[in-house]
This record gives sequence, C-alpha cells and structure tokens, in this order.
Amino acid sequence: MRSLHRWTMTFALILLGYLAITGLLLQSSDVISLLTNNATEIDSIRDGSAGPPGYIGMNPPEAQATPLPAGSAATMLREALSATPNLALSAIELRRLGTTSQVVITTAATPPQSITIDTDTGRIVASGPTAGPGIPGGSPSRHDSIKTWHRGNIIGTPGVALNVLTSLLLALLVITGVVMYLQMLFQRSKAGFSGFFWPSGDVWRRLHRLVAILASLFLLTMSVSGFLIGFDELMLSLSGGPRMMAPQAEAASPAIARAKLASALAETEQLAAATQPGQVLLSIKLRTDAGHLQGIIWTDGVIPQPALFDLAASREITSPSAGQPSNRPLGLPWKWHQIAKRIHRGDIIGLSGRAMDLLTGLSLLFLVISGGKMYLNLWLGRRQLRRSGLFW
Repeated sequence: MRSLHRWTMTFALILLGYLAITGLLLQSSDVISLLTNNATEIDSIRDGSAGPPGYIGMNPPEAQATPLPAGSAATMLREALSATPNLALSAIELRRLGTTSQVVITTAATPPQSITIDTDTGRIVASGPTAGPGIPGGSPSRHDSIKTWHRGNIIGTPGVALNVLTSLLLALLVITGVVMYLQMLFQRSKAGFSGFFWPSGDVWRRLHRLVAILASLFLLTMSVSGFLIGFDELMLSLSGGPRMMAPQAEAASPAIARAKLASALAETEQLAAATQPGQVLLSIKLRTDAGHLQGIIWTDGVIPQPALFDLAASREITSPSAGQPSNRPLGLPWKWHQIAKRIHRGDIIGLSGRAMDLLTGLSLLFLVISGGKMYLNLWLGRRQLRRSGLFW
C-alpha cells in the first residue's frame, strides 16, 4: 500500500500541483466577484446553470434580479397585458431589478421580438430582437480565462483527459493514505498507544499525516466531483457537441392564448410552492415548447437556480436528457452536471462552502509540497547508498 501511494504521488505530483494552484486562483477570483457583485464575472460563474440547450429558462440579467414581492406576479401580468392589448406573444417573463418591476414579452413573430414593460408605470421601456436566453457571449471574464486553464481546455481534449486522470489519481492517493493511516492506528492500538495523531517521523511527515487525515473527506469529495465534471467535459469534447450554454436567439413559438396566462401563472406559483418550499422567487416565465405550455421559475441563492414545469400535467420537468446532443455517447444529465459543479466549488452550501473549498485547495497544495519534500529526502538517502531508480 505504501509503495502504491508513493508511486501514485510521484507520477501525479506536478499535475496535482497544477490543479491546486489553478483551482485556488479560480475560487479566489469567484469569491471576490461574488462579494463585490461583479456582474460580468457572476454571469460567467453561472454559465450552464440556466438549463441545457432548448430548455434554457431566462434572459439576462438574473444575477442582478431581486426577489419578487409575494403576490405581485398577478398584478404585474395584468399591467403588462394592458400595455400591449393587441400583441400576440409566445413567452412572458416577470422579474424585478432593484426597485423596478419588469415584464419581458417575446412576440409570436418571425423573427421574434422582445418588449420590456415597466409595470410600475405601465410604459414600454425597451423593444428589439430577442437576446440569447442565457449568458450573453462575447464579454471576456476572468472566471472563464482561469477555468480554461484549470480544466485543461487550454490544450484541448488531451488537457481535459489529463484533468480526469488527475482526479482519479487524487482519489487513489486519498484512499491509500487513509488505509495506511488506519493500519498504523490499529498497530499502535494493539501496542497500547492511544491518540489519533502521533509525533513520529520528521516535521514534514508529521504535518503531511495531520493535514491529509483532516482534509481526506474534503479531498475525496473534490476529486470525485472533479472527475464527474471532467468526464462529462471529455465526453462532450469527444462527441463534438456544443457547449452546455451556447448563446442562441429565442426560437419562434406559437402564440399563447392570452386568456390562459392568468391561470398558467397561478399554476406555476402553486407548483413552485409545492416543489421548492420556502424558496424565494426571482422570476417567473411562461412559454410554449413543442406545443406544451410551461412555467419556469428562478429561485434566490448565491447562484440562482431554475425549475421547469409542465403546466398541462402539473408536474416538474426533470428529464435528464433534455437538450443533450444525440451523438453524445456518455455523460452526465444536465441537472447532475450542475449539482457536481456546485459540490466541487462548494457553493451548494453557499459562501461558507466556497471557504471550505479554498481550505481544501490549500491543503492539497501543502500535501503536494510536503509529499514532494518527503520523496526527495528518501531519494537522496537512497542515492547516498548507491541505489538508483525513481520508484522503489
């Protein structure tokens, strides 16, 4: 077990150091962006979370949206319909930016047009071609630049494959390290020694053992979630499929009967309350997709999250294959990809999770340094005894 642990560490040392440094840079950048409410960076952090292609829920800027006041949606809908009495619409979205209540209507025309109504005044404040229903492309971000390096995309598919391999090696290191620790703990217990930590070995070895055991569960979580994300990216790269969030214009859809909108809105709010209890709504969107009337909500949080409802069947749509390229042989469903990302970066439990993720990254970096120092000391000692080879 000790030889396997040492061989794995020797092979993976540089790769793990690279992942630790780029991961720390990425997480630090994201935390700063969230704390300073940097709109461009937050949009990049949210990349992919609006849904798979064909199921993307909402136009920007959700990152700046504020909670909808309870009971305000029906009034907003009435004001918007009054301001556009003769307009055929295929989608309608209710949201609040700051202190302004807005309704964004997508017309049932070819090409579709977008009309924004300030429902506090009943005035049309913007109109024009529909925007891509996700994160707008073309604006460079620090998050995307660092993530390209962290995921290995900087050198294409080989880099993504190395990322996946490194995640597996990290998991192997954690497992073999914990097994070695438990073996030593059992042997010490049989010999009458107590305590979970002991001062044997030099300072590097003692610190390496202490940090590794304290961080083992977090490191294993990071490695497994990183593997799932990387494997999904690798399958996507090999299949030649589009990115999860390729910006695109809203497709033309049949008009929604205006008489159905009030009941559709009420149904969406009821389903939201039933499936997302206690969650604060940032927006509600009604639209048709393949002839089905749908309701889409966004709930508040460090990173807003969507939910999609089939209003005819009164149920949440959780189809894992929605929007995935048909030529993609393997890979995660979109929803699980997003969950894996949130676990990996820690924000599944908010900013405190990101802080824990930073500490885990620092632990990994220390283990790489201390493991390298321990290996170097052993190698130099063997060299003095005229023993050759990098592995033993």
